[in-house]
Amino acid sequence: MPFSIIRNDITKVKADAIVDTANPDVAIGDGVDAAIYKAAGEEKLLAARREIGVLEPGEVGITPAFDLDAKFIIHSSGPWWEGGDYGEERLLRQCYDRSLELAAGNGCESIAFPLLATGTYGFPKELGIQIAIDAFTSFLEDHEMEITLVVFGGYAYHVSGKLFDDVKSFIDDEYVSGALEDEYRHDGVPMNAMMQSPYAAPFEEEEECKASDVCDEEFEGSDICDEELGYFEKDTDFIYNDPKIGMPAPDAITTQGGPSKKSVSRRNFLKDAIEAMTPAKKGRAKEASMKADISVQQKEAMECPASVQKKETVECAIIMHPKEPMFGAAEKTQSLDDALKEMYTDSFEKHLQQLINKKGLKNSQIYSAANISKQYFSKLLKGQVKPSKEKVLSLAVGLRLNLDETVDFLRLAGYALSPISQTDVVVKYFITHKDYNVMKIDVTLFDYGLDPLSKG
Repeated sequence: MPFSIIRNDITKVKADAIVDTANPDVAIGDGVDAAIYKAAGEEKLLAARREIGVLEPGEVGITPAFDLDAKFIIHSSGPWWEGGDYGEERLLRQCYDRSLELAAGNGCESIAFPLLATGTYGFPKELGIQIAIDAFTSFLEDHEMEITLVVFGGYAYHVSGKLFDDVKSFIDDEYVSGALEDEYRHDGVPMNAMMQSPYAAPFEEEEECKASDVCDEEFEGSDICDEELGYFEKDTDFIYNDPKIGMPAPDAITTQGGPSKKSVSRRNFLKDAIEAMTPAKKGRAKEASMKADISVQQKEAMECPASVQKKETVECAIIMHPKEPMFGAAEKTQSLDDALKEMYTDSFEKHLQQLINKKGLKNSQIYSAANISKQYFSKLLKGQVKPSKEKVLSLAVGLRLNLDETVDFLRLAGYALSPISQTDVVVKYFITHKDYNVMKIDVTLFDYGLDPLSKG
C-alpha cells in the first residue's frame, strides 16, 4: 500500500528518507527534532545542518541520515499557526510537497513523516492531516513511493482531530437507527419488507378507523400500532411520542389515545440508550429511521378518508391482508433458466472498467485516492487478482461512488456492508459526506484502533 499510518518512534522506522520537524535556525529543537538528532548523532547531524543554514517556514533541506536506519534526513521548517490569516496552510502544504520532491529527486522509494506543525507550532490537527493527505494523494498520482505517517507512541490525542468526534457522532446515530429498526423487526414483519419483497403476494388494503384504542389486540405487534411509533396524519411522518425520546417532528400532531399497555417492556433498554444521546443525535437518528422504514407511497396509503377527518379523536390504521401467505409453500417461484437470465454476468474487472469510463476519471486518480498501488490496480483490471472486501471498499471510494452504488459494487464482488462493523460504518460516513480519500479513512480507523482498509 502506498500510504500507511503507524504509531511508533520515527527514529526506529526504516525508510529511505526520514522527515524532521526542523528548527528554522541551526539549533536542536524539541520533540521529534531532538529525538532525530540524538538517534542520528548530534555532532555529525548538527555539522551537516549548518551547511544548509537558516530554513524559512515552508523551506526544506537534506542531509545524510548518519546513524539512523535511513539514507537521508529531510529537514522541513513548518509554519507557526497564527489563526490562518498569514498563509499557514500554503506554507505547510509547501513543506510536504517539497519534502516529497526532494526525496524523489534523491532516488528514495520510501519516506516517513511525522505530522508536521501540529505539536508545538499549534496547527489544528484536522487541518494538518487534511493538508498532509492532499499532498500525499497528489504526489502519488504521478510517483510511486511508500509514504508512512508516523505518530509518536506517547501521543494521546486523536490524529484526525475534530473529524474523530464527527465520525463518532455518526456511528452513534447509526447504532440507534439500526437498533430501532431491529426492534421493530422483532415486533412483526416490517411494512417496507412486506411492500418490497419479491416473494410477497399482492395485498388488499383495508382502512379501519377507530375512535380511541388503535393498538388493541387486533393490531397488537404490528409496526403501525407500536406505542413508540405514534400515529399517522395526512402528509406527516411517523411521530415518536415517548417522553424520553422527546424529539417530535416540527409539524408533529398531538396524538390521541396515548401509548398501549406494552409500554413497560424490553424497550426500556433501547430507551435508556437513546436517552443518553444529545437531542440533536436523537433527532437525526429518528429521521434516518423514519426514512428507512416508510416510503412516500406508504404514507399516502395511510391517509384517513375524508369522511372521517372531521372527527377530532379519530386515528387511522391500515390493515394489510395478504391474499396468500408471504412465506412457505405459496411463495412465487421461477425457473432455473429465468434465474440464470437475471444474473449479472459481467466480470468484476469488466464492471470496474465500465465504472471508470462512466465516472470519467483517470486510473491514477482512482488508485491514488483508493490508496492502491499502480501494480495491484493493473492486476485488478486484468482480472489477475480477487479483491478483498477492504480493497473493494477502497475502490468504491476511489471511484467516488454514492452509497447505493457502493452497495451494488460490493454485491458484485460477493460482499456486503455490515451494520455491526465499525469499519463499514466509518467508510459509510465518508461516502455519505462525499469525502473520497482512503488515506483519510485509514487515519480515522487508526484513531479507532481498527485495521486500515489498505491492510486488507
